[in-house]
Amino acid sequence: RDHVHQGTGRPVPQGRPVPPGPQPREVHRLRL
Repeated sequence: RDHVHQGTGRPVPQGRPVPPGPQPREVHRLRL
């Protein structure tokens, strides 16, 4: 989960398939 906010700041699916939708964005905001 470190790669989520590492550099780009966007949920980058590295090794984990993240479905493009409002869920990953909300989760990312909550993580921040």
